[in-house]
Amino acid sequence: MELTVIDRLSLLNILPTEDSIESMLIVKDIKEKLNFSKEENDLFKEKYPEGQIPLESPEHNIEKDFSSSELAFLKDCIQKVSSAKKVKAEMLNSLLKVKSA
Repeated sequence: MELTVIDRLSLLNILPTEDSIESMLIVKDIKEKLNFSKEENDLFKEKYPEGQIPLESPEHNIEKDFSSSELAFLKDCIQKVSSAKKVKAEMLNSLLKVKSA
């Protein structure tokens, strides 16, 4: 799945901070895929010193594969956020991308 900066930030934002051991292990694996590497952070600091990173810029897209259990977990997180009416406008496209995967 091709992910933009805003996709990664949106998905990181909906992950639970506490849950069962099994769920938190899935969260850990998902975070490892979504988190920004040191190289990416250094590039962003150098290229955008004022912190204005273009969130939809294709040059910063990455390709990440999620296991079926990770994808199911993300879809469950999206459903929980939606049911709680906590979907923000800037997250919508990112959440729909994952929901339709």
